[in-house]
Amino acid sequence: MFNTAISSFQCDFCRSTHCVEQKPAPKNVHIPAETFKIVKCTRCHLVSLYPIPTPQMIQEIYTQYSEKKDRLRVEQIRRDTVYPHKIKKLKQYAPGNRLLDIGAGLGTFVDLAKQEGFDPVGIELSTEQCHHAKTLYGLDLINEDVFHIKDELGQFDVIHLHHVLEHVPSPSQLLDLITTRIHKHGILLIEVPYQLTRIQDIIHYPATKKKYPTPCMDHIYFFSPQTLAQMVTAKGFHILEFNQHRPDTPPEDLSPVWYYLRQAFRKFTTALWLPSGSFIELYCQQ
Repeated sequence: MFNTAISSFQCDFCRSTHCVEQKPAPKNVHIPAETFKIVKCTRCHLVSLYPIPTPQMIQEIYTQYSEKKDRLRVEQIRRDTVYPHKIKKLKQYAPGNRLLDIGAGLGTFVDLAKQEGFDPVGIELSTEQCHHAKTLYGLDLINEDVFHIKDELGQFDVIHLHHVLEHVPSPSQLLDLITTRIHKHGILLIEVPYQLTRIQDIIHYPATKKKYPTPCMDHIYFFSPQTLAQMVTAKGFHILEFNQHRPDTPPEDLSPVWYYLRQAFRKFTTALWLPSGSFIELYCQQ
């Protein structure tokens, strides 16, 4: 790492104008070094792309994402193994049943939440994915930028961001908006990838010269547990539950002993906020 000469940098969270460039992240994260740098704020340590992609670039990325051939397979995995657990937790924490899913994608989470008694609204920027949601589930998602949603939608008891915060040009502005859209004591559920600061990122991928497991040019921000936690608490939320996890391997793929040893190790590292797990999950309350 070295001090950059980026005079126009300003951290989205703390507004510091000082950063360091992360090396050798560009080649590991599928980001063309001649176009973007990956930089870390020297004050709050938030990691991001520089420069921030233009709206046109972001729209192109969303279009490509909606056309990915494995999109339906990924959504089926989430429907079967990921979302039911989250909805069960939300039913424990939420003060009411009004739910807003920002970045609703194909509408899978909205559909499951509706089946579980929530009154859900989904908003999705991609027109293609909104069409898929209508075809798959009969859902009418709001095809709009979240910053343009109408005031008459009111406030919500739950707001859900599943792998959304890392894609937006300003997470800080989105969280500011959410504070105006969530009821007092409402629940904010965020999940983001955990990238660039885990042991795997620091040692394993550079040492083996393997590329990152997921192409990440569409990720503008790269959160750690600490940077995500400090951002949501600064916006007035307190953290009810913090988890780091990987996509679970079904127990039948491992012997029972190894499966439970692995789960115990994950709980231990999570309790210490050690860099383990591919995803960061936060349940927060306003």
